[in-house]
Amino acid sequence: MDALRATQAQLHALLRGEASTDATARILGCDPARLTIYRNFVRHHVVSVVEKNHPMSWALLGESAGELAGGFYLSHPARSWELNRAAEPFADFLEALHAAGDARVPAFAVALARFEWECFAAYADEAREPEPASLKAPTPNPTLRVLQVAFPLVDWVLEHDARASRGEPPPPPPEPLEAPETVLVFRHPERLIASYYRGSDPLLFALKVSLEGIPLEEAARQSGQRQEEAGALLERAAGLGLILLPARG
Repeated sequence: MDALRATQAQLHALLRGEASTDATARILGCDPARLTIYRNFVRHHVVSVVEKNHPMSWALLGESAGELAGGFYLSHPARSWELNRAAEPFADFLEALHAAGDARVPAFAVALARFEWECFAAYADEAREPEPASLKAPTPNPTLRVLQVAFPLVDWVLEHDARASRGEPPPPPPEPLEAPETVLVFRHPERLIASYYRGSDPLLFALKVSLEGIPLEEAARQSGQRQEEAGALLERAAGLGLILLPARG
């Protein structure tokens, strides 16, 4: 075990750029060319998974994206067997660079990278939605993530997608909002894709009712609505996948 740990330590130092290929090859008694292939293979996979999980951030960062991903690879070694997890700290990495005054990283890039990771995390969440027949009351989607963002993120993402469909570059980073925007991210229970919505009053109402277990009649009374109107809001939120409703009948 000691020999294995020593070999792992040497390889980790090589992959982090702390040791040269030739020096590591001499210590391990192997071909430097094969070590170079291995080092480049690992780096390529980590950088690629950052781009895969943060495509909008990558586009926003432009020519700096590859360089930043390379720095991320060296400073944040992958720690999970699941390769996508290697990209999880990318938003924190960008945040630290922005806080240090790195001109390559606008504040919006940090918020966007965090949003993109939460979209993947919601999609890959191991939680499973309960069957409608097992529900007694409206229930929040178990994969839900709630983000507070200082920018008009949803509008920017929609504009990005529209431009991308036309082969155009992404829009510039938006200006901060006076008040943070609430963004709801979750996996749709039927389509099984990551969905996101701005936290509008109707959606937040439906979420509050389901989170707090408020009876529909009481929720309507508290919000000054007719019971039918309140029920329609819950139905709409359920149609989006934000909440789950009991089976009818």
